Amino acid sequence: MVCVGSAMADEKEEGAVVETLSRSNPMSAFLRQQSGKLDESVSREEFEERYAASQRQGSHSYGSDVKQTQAEAAAQAGADYKAELSASGKQVCSAAPGKEQEKEKADGARSSSASSSCDMAATTRDGPLDRIVLKFTTISEAGSEAPSFTITRDGATVGRDVQNEVAIPSDIKLRDVEHARIQYDEGVGAFFLHDSGCDFGAGVRISTTESLKGAGGGGGPSAAPPRWELKTDAKFSVGNSVLVVRGMQPGGGLELEAQEGVCKGKVYVVGPRGALLGRSSENDIAVPDRELSRRHSRVEYDATRTAYYLSDCGSTNGTYMLLTGPYGGRFRLSLNDHILVGRTGFSINRYDYGISEEIGFRQTMEDSCVIVQHLGVAPLCVAPLCPQSFFGVFDGHGGAEAARHLAGCLHVNVAEALKDAAPAILKASSSSSSCCSSSSVSSSSSSSSQKNTKDMGGPLQMVVSDLLQSVFTQTDDDFIEKSVHRAHGSTATTVLVLGQHLFCANTGDSRVLLCRAGKGIYLSEDHKPSRPDESRRIKEAGGFVINNRVMGELAVSRAFGDADLKQGISSALQEEGMELPADASADFEKPLIIAEPEVQYIQLSPTDTFLLLGCDGLFDVFQAEEVVAFVTHELARHGDVQKAASALTNEAIRQRNSRDNVSIIIVVLND
Repeated sequence: MVCVGSAMADEKEEGAVVETLSRSNPMSAFLRQQSGKLDESVSREEFEERYAASQRQGSHSYGSDVKQTQAEAAAQAGADYKAELSASGKQVCSAAPGKEQEKEKADGARSSSASSSCDMAATTRDGPLDRIVLKFTTISEAGSEAPSFTITRDGATVGRDVQNEVAIPSDIKLRDVEHARIQYDEGVGAFFLHDSGCDFGAGVRISTTESLKGAGGGGGPSAAPPRWELKTDAKFSVGNSVLVVRGMQPGGGLELEAQEGVCKGKVYVVGPRGALLGRSSENDIAVPDRELSRRHSRVEYDATRTAYYLSDCGSTNGTYMLLTGPYGGRFRLSLNDHILVGRTGFSINRYDYGISEEIGFRQTMEDSCVIVQHLGVAPLCVAPLCPQSFFGVFDGHGGAEAARHLAGCLHVNVAEALKDAAPAILKASSSSSSCCSSSSVSSSSSSSSQKNTKDMGGPLQMVVSDLLQSVFTQTDDDFIEKSVHRAHGSTATTVLVLGQHLFCANTGDSRVLLCRAGKGIYLSEDHKPSRPDESRRIKEAGGFVINNRVMGELAVSRAFGDADLKQGISSALQEEGMELPADASADFEKPLIIAEPEVQYIQLSPTDTFLLLGCDGLFDVFQAEEVVAFVTHELARHGDVQKAASALTNEAIRQRNSRDNVSIIIVVLND
């Protein structure tokens, strides 16, 4: 099998200083339960006894609907989104295999996806979903399968034969018909995965977690201790191997047997010190399997619960708990989950998409992209603001660090800001429904008049627009303050989708194009120094434009980074020992370029076919109608959006001679 994903962020070192507790941490829950019951009279020993007793009483029975129940509780309590999203910001959204994805695997992922915890206790709900899209994370080298699978409320079976809605002929481990099935539960309003009891059954990818010693440090998608207890007869899959729990030995050790794989039949005993599993011979359980990471999984012992737990060490291919034995039954699927059926892995997506990043005739690639199917901001996980999707293309210049920084943290900052502003957003949403028009596009920026801001279409648009402008500016300030590469710069063109409300926030000259009823609509405007309002702003700051470049240097008038052009003319003159002109009318303290975006709003409609986010290297050689015609033709010809994305960048560089890097994301909105 060939993995087309990329490794998650490296696991944090154990023993890190714990400054805060995530809400998902059991200690945090315990403290909330003890509110009003703790005072100075409670000794340390009594406190520890109370905590241990509460943990022993905790239930670990995972019924068919436990994930839903705990998700509702989490939605009420909220979650530590920033820790969760930043930890998973390096996980790649899987796409059909191609050279772009193989390069991502080597580089550590320019495209990323915020990952949900793939265990029985989902931290958020997805809101109303009419369909989900399965995209491959692993695929046979000789695979001839469809590029992706759209599952509607009618459900689907998974198997080798073409009579299955999800047919994987190349996976020889699958049963011909209904190896597993996906069903929609109208009462719950969610999709569920069912295992059919076959060998190499269906499984779900478990999250990367901190060790038990460091639990609560907020360093992984789930800061709580691992939720997957290794009960007798539980099975989990790592690489090409399947291990089954045989039970506890009299001395207290956990007995594991390799049921499939290169070490089939071998028995391992794990003591209270735990064990690491991986490809390296340095692991306690070393398995010479090329599909394993060097450190792949961890088995840990929790003395307070006298139980062993399984977690992933940030492996490339993941660790999957199979839905059999103590975990038999249906599993509720959430956006960003990863599942394994037979030997084929899938990610669960809101939208089908294609991503292509071509270096072209440049010597270096300085672009980055990000795809987040669901930000999972629990307070907003209600109609009509859910799911919350985020897409971004970042065109770097002068170096790649600014674009990489944006791909890793901009969506994190947006999610955190949405959580903080949730009360205002919910209030604005309830009063905006009559103001939103599905056929209009409206914009806002600080350089626009107050009248234009009020014409955004309603309170919701104003609140979210102000939020995005603030997040962009603060993210830029943080990069310039903390990065050693503060002179590197980047544009940013992004799309935030809250339910059917779409906000395009753009800084620089990359663009967002919407295909509506077969016609292309630009949702962004280029920030070029030659644009009259941008040129006026630059001159009012004491700068000038030569050859359509700011100070003869930068070809965009708004960007992240580029610290020298943000400090203002006065600082630059002082560094050179020069004085300001006495009769100057300009404000020499103002920055010559800014990172603040212009925000455009549109409400999605059934006639919207796809979104395309692309850097200027594409639009240097393509007009809007040409992009629409090209992508539409490709999708009609083979129905593979990944192939369409790759073909478009290839056409731009190899046939139309774009001299720039060309990076694009195509998001399919409606078939």
